[in-house]
Amino acid sequence: MFKEPKLSQYVLIKEDFPIKGYYLLYSTLTRSVIILETEIFERISNKDFEKCPKNIIEELFNQGILVSSSDNESNYIKYFIEKGKFSNPAFGAMILTTYDCNLKCEYCIETEIQGFRRENMTNDTTKNIINWIQRKIDEKFYHILELVFYGGEPLLNKDPIFQICDYFYNEALKKNLIFSFSIITNGTIELSDDELKTLTKNNLKFIQITIDGSKYIHDKRRPYKNGEGSFSDIIKNLKKFLEFTKVAVRINVDSANMEDIDNLLKYLKDERLNNRVYIDFSPRMKSCYPSLQCDANVLTDKAFSEFLIKKALPSAKRDGFSITRRFVDTGPCLLLSESQFVIDTVGDIYKCGGFVGKKEFSIGNVRDKKFNSKYVEFITMDRWRECIECPYVPLCGGGCAFESYVNVGDYTKKICKKQLFSRVTMEVLASSLDTEKIIDRLKQRQDLKNEIV
Repeated sequence: MFKEPKLSQYVLIKEDFPIKGYYLLYSTLTRSVIILETEIFERISNKDFEKCPKNIIEELFNQGILVSSSDNESNYIKYFIEKGKFSNPAFGAMILTTYDCNLKCEYCIETEIQGFRRENMTNDTTKNIINWIQRKIDEKFYHILELVFYGGEPLLNKDPIFQICDYFYNEALKKNLIFSFSIITNGTIELSDDELKTLTKNNLKFIQITIDGSKYIHDKRRPYKNGEGSFSDIIKNLKKFLEFTKVAVRINVDSANMEDIDNLLKYLKDERLNNRVYIDFSPRMKSCYPSLQCDANVLTDKAFSEFLIKKALPSAKRDGFSITRRFVDTGPCLLLSESQFVIDTVGDIYKCGGFVGKKEFSIGNVRDKKFNSKYVEFITMDRWRECIECPYVPLCGGGCAFESYVNVGDYTKKICKKQLFSRVTMEVLASSLDTEKIIDRLKQRQDLKNEIV
């Protein structure tokens, strides 16, 4: 038996899941998901370990649910975050192919930037980006490469996507490199069968599109620049995309569309898309532009979490949708990692997508041989140390720098999101799991009545 076991302080708990008589446990540090029979859980909570099966106790230690009483868990958090900063086997980059966009969304935070920046990525810049990424991979011997293309609207300038992905797909065939990419698009621009075949051949992982409600609400919020609605074109392209790849439907939630989201889910179900797309319920964030009206209707963390728990998640489950694990699989943001970057249309490099286009936050350019001082400043920001004993710090990493900049004008200040995570993390996790399959497996294991998901 392990010496003086105790429940880890980084374990979250949900009672009566998947049915009464069981507990759902989630380690934010190890990301282990475990279901325990109530009797076993209560014995563990009461430190009555002698009455628990030894194989279960051993597995709970292996999964990080239990730790030794003598362990200083703060050291594990330090190791977890520092390892994420400097020992990530994956190199990642978000690449902006254009600042331009064909929509005029009423809440777009890029409106001010687009007022003076409409650049498309050129062929020369594309080649410079390829060379820069290749150099970084060779320097650190990364064996995983993950790219995300976005904008603006990235499909307004498709060539860099095809050129970059074709290059690294062929590099991956030659070397010990695992390559994949995804595209974040507004969904209005059609891709041909040949284009989609090429993208999937080159390891397209998924496409994310945004739909903000039923046709009337979406068209009001996300129209074309000429005022016409975009909903019908998006649905047509969504169905086409699904023939070739996975699709995530992001819904930007605020007070103006929250009551209509149920109508959107019902529509997607009627179109037989409910078992084919993933739904991502995303709270809208404020911008950093005081002159704009795009901050209207932004929900408080409390209001968003109440909506998510009471309405959005139950509706998605009712209609048979899979949901993304926002607030569950998140982690310290790319700003803190030496292997994650954002690259804009002219090759300027940033550590956060929120700061893109604001040159004072750039850490350099792909033509440069080294980063400027901003790079070290960003990756050494250790706001998470103030929260080291919080069970949610492995998920939030001390909070979002861009949100701090927007709300208090200083990206080094901490904005605590504990209220949001404490309300929604376990609810999102529970909604993401296949309850029926778990119940069936539990019934088949009556001798143990515990499950590692």
